[in-house]
Amino acid sequence: MRWIHRPDRYLSIVFFMIAIVLFILAPFVLCDSQTWTALGPYGGGVTALAVDPANPMTIYATADGVGLFKSMDGGVSWQKTGLAVPNAFFAIKLSPTNSQIIYVASSQGFHISSNGGKKWKLSNKGLKKTYLNAVAIDPVSPRIIYVGAWGGVSKSTDRGRNWADISGPLEQKNVVALTLDPLSPSTLYAATWEDGVYKSSDGGSSWLPASTGIEDVNLRDLVIDPTRPDVLYAATNSAGVFKTVDGGNSWTAARDGLSNWQSFRLLVDPGLSDTVYLGTQGSGIFKSIDGGANWQAWSTALPPSCTPYALAINSEANIVYAGLFRWGVYQSENGGERWVESNANLTGHSVSSLIASLKPRRLYAGIQTYGASIFISSNGGAKWTMSNSGMMYPIVLSLVMDPKKSKILYSGNSGTIFKSKDRGKNWLPADSGIERGYLSFYALTVSQSSPKTLYAASDSGVWKTTNSAATWKLAGLDEKTVLALAIDRANHNIVYAGTAYDGIFKTVDGGKSWVAGSQGLPMSTAIQTLMIDPDVPNVMYAGTGSAGVYKSTDSGESWQAANAGMTTLSVRSLLIIQGESSSLFAGTNQGVFRSADGGLKWEMLGNGLPHDSIIYALAYESSKKRLYAGGNNGVFWISWP
Repeated sequence: MRWIHRPDRYLSIVFFMIAIVLFILAPFVLCDSQTWTALGPYGGGVTALAVDPANPMTIYATADGVGLFKSMDGGVSWQKTGLAVPNAFFAIKLSPTNSQIIYVASSQGFHISSNGGKKWKLSNKGLKKTYLNAVAIDPVSPRIIYVGAWGGVSKSTDRGRNWADISGPLEQKNVVALTLDPLSPSTLYAATWEDGVYKSSDGGSSWLPASTGIEDVNLRDLVIDPTRPDVLYAATNSAGVFKTVDGGNSWTAARDGLSNWQSFRLLVDPGLSDTVYLGTQGSGIFKSIDGGANWQAWSTALPPSCTPYALAINSEANIVYAGLFRWGVYQSENGGERWVESNANLTGHSVSSLIASLKPRRLYAGIQTYGASIFISSNGGAKWTMSNSGMMYPIVLSLVMDPKKSKILYSGNSGTIFKSKDRGKNWLPADSGIERGYLSFYALTVSQSSPKTLYAASDSGVWKTTNSAATWKLAGLDEKTVLALAIDRANHNIVYAGTAYDGIFKTVDGGKSWVAGSQGLPMSTAIQTLMIDPDVPNVMYAGTGSAGVYKSTDSGESWQAANAGMTTLSVRSLLIIQGESSSLFAGTNQGVFRSADGGLKWEMLGNGLPHDSIIYALAYESSKKRLYAGGNNGVFWISWP
């Protein structure tokens, strides 16, 4: 019998094989096809602002601890620039002849961009001090730049490539502001934190005190009237504003109408030089229209008790911008009479921790950039409320919830531990018994089987409470910096501790004794996160600072690398959804990865995260099937599965 060719038969086989392949690859296709959605919270600690004089719709803002943002539509929306580093930022200046050249002063030093913020370089050659507070540019010869530091003044004559110290008597002073005479740029003024104003008439070659009449020599800011350069204003820490009309020879108080003398930031309107704005510590903004003779509060619709860290103006359009501590950017289109929030996409809050609570529905985000503390959302991140009442140390490093009472939360901060009994609305210190001074609490863990028992990881070992944080006792490893903790779900005496460069330790007696369990682990890296499989307790994972994920299948006695497919080896957070033990999520310095086989292989999860995303926290909301990721760009979510 002759064989007859049947193409349809072979097509059926091909389609069958394709179906098998797609079934096998389905989890990874899903990983690639989904998109992360940004949730905020928007705003942050904006410490410096600058308006492009050539194009006033372009504005720059630094968010402390996050980076530099840029708006090209007058503050309606923002995008992060290429300067995305966890520094403290203090000043932004644009070159007077080419506004594409941007200079930023930070705690790391002097940053330069020559293309509008896309790319940056750090330029510290010759700087004796790199913790910089202020920048001043010679308007006639813009290659001449001055910087003020915690420890003096430096000068560059080649646009910041090289620096020379010109501190003289300012060598041990904390220089918080610099300003130049625009008509005679060799005349330079420096405001110091501890010794008032100094003046140089020769480009910084020599300095003389110029503070006669200033009652408080702890200065915050110093500005010059650009049309009358003998007129300057000085903001003091506790005595209000002082004014000179003779180039600093003498000063008089200019504070009538100020209800708060704790001055912080000054701005002179270059188009109306008698109009001066003042940001105060906790009392918003004041305005004077008579050169500081009288002041009025000008804070309508600003957040209560806000502190403006930065002020800038588009004088052509009479738009004033305020950078606020915690609250981001606000703007006023009527000279400060009324303010509106201007924070769209300004992700200036770095999220350290997340909790997704079901009953009632709450999403909690702990903020590790200074000031904001905690944000709470009752609608999955569509709207956030800041919550820091009672938090004296507002840098949150870890956040946990009582598994039986969702209204009780604990926050491990840089400084101490706090507790809330009302779902995060109010906080009280919960650190009785911790008598080691200022500690940072990098991780908290609460027992699922005995919720009154908690452990806290610190830079001075592990601490333990058995009475819901009423009192604490040291529970060992006190000579080590402990960064991560994991507690056995069924036995609160079994705890694992991940350290900075000392590996992993385990206790089976509630911290009375610890045994090293680091076989197979590299000892040259920090253990940044630990996770016990909620369904298979002898299986656990460790996320490291530079060696990726490690897995143990014998309760931490030995470890094996589990990194295949990862494009980064810095792992900040881990998550296993209960009931899906084979599905593992890792927050890294390049976004979120997922493994569908217990860590054997990894794939990047979804798209849409910013390219510089560092994911410090992961949480899952089972009722909505939402996976949340929190990091240096705020909170994002994606559907899962």
